[in-house]
Amino acid sequence: MTAPSAYSGPPTEESNHLAWEATLDRLEQDLLLAERFLASGQAPTTEPWEVPQLDGPMPDSLLSRASEILRRQSDVKDSLREALSSNDRQRAFTDRVNLSSNGLTGPAYVDFTA
Repeated sequence: MTAPSAYSGPPTEESNHLAWEATLDRLEQDLLLAERFLASGQAPTTEPWEVPQLDGPMPDSLLSRASEILRRQSDVKDSLREALSSNDRQRAFTDRVNLSSNGLTGPAYVDFTA
């Protein structure tokens, strides 16, 4: 999804501001989906990211919003890293249990009546 432009023709300060707002909206939408995924464990469906065509630098009025998005992205990245690490530890434990069970792949029963 590219950042929509409200104007055709040469870029203006207003069109640049709108394009940056739309880009931040998209980043925030993807971030919200990632945060929900971490909370629920259900993977969201997302659209592929396309690099937006921005006609100028980010307006100063959007810097605090961009900084907050960046902070939240960092938190999500750390949470995802921890979740993956936990998954790896659980898989390694399962592998060790499987190895220690002498290759048994199904349930084992003991007949106490015999």
